[in-house]
Amino acid sequence: MFADVISRNRIMYLLSILHFHDNVLEKNKVEQVEPLLTYFNERCKFIVKPEKNLSIDEQIIGYKGTTAHTSFWQVMPKKPTKRGFKVWTRCGITAFVYEMILHYGLAELDLVKDVPAGSSMFMDNYLASCKLIKTLAQPGYGVTCTVRSNRLQKCPISTEKQFGKKKRGYYEYFISNDNTCIVVGCKDSTRALLGSNHIGVQTEIKL
Repeated sequence: MFADVISRNRIMYLLSILHFHDNVLEKNKVEQVEPLLTYFNERCKFIVKPEKNLSIDEQIIGYKGTTAHTSFWQVMPKKPTKRGFKVWTRCGITAFVYEMILHYGLAELDLVKDVPAGSSMFMDNYLASCKLIKTLAQPGYGVTCTVRSNRLQKCPISTEKQFGKKKRGYYEYFISNDNTCIVVGCKDSTRALLGSNHIGVQTEIKL
């Protein structure tokens, strides 16, 4: 039997010191798992027909172990899965993941390089800015997002304090001179800021 040749503990010991990667040549923290992530992303391109409406957001892959480096996992109390590996994902309205990038600190984030022009993307204010909206409008991408007040590029929209004096439901908007970005501020319990290059503020009409 196999156990007569080598014990389980011996196998586990050999696996613990078996290494196929040269850390001296390591370019980034995820290089050892990068081939797997690349393969995953490549296969996702061919499984289903790409959707036109896409969401770009952060997700947490649950992890409760202790062996992974602390720079890989995060604790995010407001997420359904609160502890694990943070990834940036590009998903369709069917919730299918088209691309995934593992977060490991400051790094270039490009989730639109394989997205065909004419697609629409939706994201929260963590990534969004008026500058990004204008940049993505040039190759033909539609963007709709919430925007932080320090990323408005001098848009003259009323301040949080000024909105506080308005009635609920009040809104105002400004469109950039080149018609590539609109910023809408609306009063709910607080001021909400929306940015888009889908120019227009018309109310939805149900037919």
